[in-house]
Amino acid sequence: MFAADQVAQLLIHSRLANAKLQARLEVASLVEAKLLVAEIIRMGRQLTPFGRQLGWKVGATNDSSLKSLGLSAPFYGPLYESHCFSSQLIKSIELNRFGRFRAAEAEFCFRMKDSLPPRSNGLPYRIGEVYDRIECVIPAIEIAATRFECDISTPLVVGDFAMNGCCIMGNEVSKPADHNYLSTSGASLHINCLLYTSPSPRDAHE
Repeated sequence: MFAADQVAQLLIHSRLANAKLQARLEVASLVEAKLLVAEIIRMGRQLTPFGRQLGWKVGATNDSSLKSLGLSAPFYGPLYESHCFSSQLIKSIELNRFGRFRAAEAEFCFRMKDSLPPRSNGLPYRIGEVYDRIECVIPAIEIAATRFECDISTPLVVGDFAMNGCCIMGNEVSKPADHNYLSTSGASLHINCLLYTSPSPRDAHE
């Protein structure tokens, strides 16, 4: 029987101690994965080392990554204060400090003016409604990491803090007047003087 609280405790302990896990945790479905994320968030509110929850990491936001994970919609996980850094205050970071390093990804972060609570009628927000609530855009680098030594199933990818290690955020910039501008914008990532060019978000892995 799936026990979300026990699995959440193991993942949280692994994150706090940076102790790697073997893939022996049974998270058999996306329903269980979402229960696990909810339990991590509940426990995270009581954990001083995590700090405040600043927002959300969203994964699988394009067709190619959805297909590779066998998903029909993006997934999300919590971002905590202790795992978010300003590029003005940090000059280097150990890639395996927050788990087993998987990738460094150029991202857009969004600071919201206010929240978007679920509607009583269950209908989703339209793109324009969401875009109106954005206060600014923040270019960022996400260090994607897992708590596991080996490859894991899609439900565990979702449940394992959505594969987030940490987020390094740059300077805030004004959002473009047209939200379509962001969907066609690419990014360049320089690592030790080597240039990695990301395609537009529609085609990128994340």
